[in-house]
Amino acid sequence: MTTLSACFGAPAGVLIAIQVAELAPADKVEVFGLISAVSALAGALVTPIGGALSDRTRSRFGKRAPWIVATTLISLLGMAGSGAARSVPMLLIVWSATNVVLSLLQTVLSPLIADRVPVEERGRASAWQGVAWLVGNPLGMALASQFTLSVLTGYLVFGAALAVAALLFVVVAPEPSSLDEPRVPFTLRNLREMYWISPRQHPDFAWAFAARALFHLGYGGPLYFLLYLLQDYVHYDGDPAQGVAVLALVIAVPPLVAGPLTGWLTDRTGRRKPYVMGSTALMCLGAAVPLIWPTWPALIIFVILQGFGFGSYYASDGVLMTLVLPRAEDTGKDMGLFLLSGGAALAVSPFYAALVVSHLGGYPALFTSSMVILTLAALAILPIRAVR
Repeated sequence: MTTLSACFGAPAGVLIAIQVAELAPADKVEVFGLISAVSALAGALVTPIGGALSDRTRSRFGKRAPWIVATTLISLLGMAGSGAARSVPMLLIVWSATNVVLSLLQTVLSPLIADRVPVEERGRASAWQGVAWLVGNPLGMALASQFTLSVLTGYLVFGAALAVAALLFVVVAPEPSSLDEPRVPFTLRNLREMYWISPRQHPDFAWAFAARALFHLGYGGPLYFLLYLLQDYVHYDGDPAQGVAVLALVIAVPPLVAGPLTGWLTDRTGRRKPYVMGSTALMCLGAAVPLIWPTWPALIIFVILQGFGFGSYYASDGVLMTLVLPRAEDTGKDMGLFLLSGGAALAVSPFYAALVVSHLGGYPALFTSSMVILTLAALAILPIRAVR
C-alpha cells in the first residue's frame, strides 16, 4: 500500500507538475488541474467494477491475488508511457489510463481488512493501512523531487518498485483459494447496481459516502498545489521542487504517531465518530495557518497538522466504512464505491482548486474553501446510527 500510494503521489504531486510547466508554461495551473481531475476521475469510476470483479474471481490463488499481479504489471507499462509523453494530450491520455489501472489495484487491496481482520482489531489494522497510504504519498513526492532532470527515470523507478512490492505481498501473505466459494454471476443488472446503493434503504452508507467525498475534496486542493503555493503564494527562496520534498517528508511523520494511537483508542473505546470529526477539525485548523500567515514556516505548520489529521482520520474512518457495508458478499464492490467517493472528489479537487485560485480570490480563497468543505465533511458523520 505504501508503494502504491507513492505511485499516485509522485506523478500527481511533482512529476506531472514539472511536465506541465515545460509543456504549457503560460497555462500551467489550468492544465495541471485538468490533467489531475480527468485522470483521477477516470480511476475513480472503475473502482466499483474492479471490486465486483475481484469479489467474483475464483482461483486457487484467491480472489484478490490475480488482480494484484495483473494490475501491477500493466501499471509499470503505463508509468513508462506517462514519463515518455511529449505533449499535453498524450500525457492526459496515458496518465489517465495508468491511473485507471492503479485505481483497480487500490480497489483490490482495500477490502483486505474486511476480508481478513476481526471487527475488534480493525481500528489498528485500518490505522496501519492508513499510515502506509499517508506516508507513501508524501514520500513519493519527496523522492520524485530528485528526478526533476529525468522525469521518465522517476516514473520507471516508482513503477518497478510497485511491481516488486506487489509480487512480494502475494508470496509472503498468500490468499486462501476461492475455488470453493459460491459463484455469483456478472450481469447487466449487477453492473447497474455497482454504482447505486439506495440511501433510503442504507442511510448510514449514504452519509459515510458523502462525508468521505467532502473530506477528500476539502483536503485535496491545497495539497495538489504545493509546488505552485511555494512558487506563487509564499515565494519560497529556494528550489520549489526541493521545498515540496521537505514538506512531503514533514507530513509523513505525524501519521506514524496519530494513526496507531487513534487505531488503538477507537478499538478500545468502540467509538469511531468522535475521532473522524476531531481529525477533520484539526485539519481545518491547519488550513487556517497559511491563510492568516502566508509564509514558508506557515506551510510547515500546515502540513504537520494535516499529517496528524490524516493519520487519525484514516484510522477511524477506515473502520467506520467496514461497519456500514450493506452485504458481506459485496465487500469489494461496496468498498470500491467508497473509493469512488474519495477518488471522484480528489479528481474534482485540483480542478476546483484551479478555478478558485484563478477566478475566486487566489490561494487565500483556496484555504478558506478547504476549511468550509472539511467542516461539512465532519457534520455529515453525525447522522450515522450504526456507528458510535
